[in-house]
Amino acid sequence: SLYTAMEGLDADRCVTQCAEIANAGRTYASVHKNRAFAFIKPHAVTASVRALVREMFEERGLRIMHEGTIEAQQINEEMLIDRHYYAIASKATLLTPD
Repeated sequence: SLYTAMEGLDADRCVTQCAEIANAGRTYASVHKNRAFAFIKPHAVTASVRALVREMFEERGLRIMHEGTIEAQQINEEMLIDRHYYAIASKATLLTPD
C-alpha cells in the first residue's frame, strides 16, 4: 500500500518517493479519483431536493457517475444501513478527539 511505502520515511524522502510514484508512467486519465456514495433519505426524495443535490455537487466540481434507487427490501436484506453505520461507529471507537 502507499501508506506502507511511506511509513518511516522522513519528509524529504517521502516527497521524493511520491514524485517517483507520480512519474511511474501513469497518465492523469488512468488514475482514479476519489469516489463516494451519496444518498438522500427517503422522506426527502423529491424532484427539488434531487435538483438541489445535483446543483451543489456540480458547483463544487463533483461529477455524478450513476443515479439509482435502492428498494427497502434490498436495504433490509443486504443490511446496507447497518453496515454503513457500523463502519462509522467502528472508526469512531478507534480515533481519539485530539
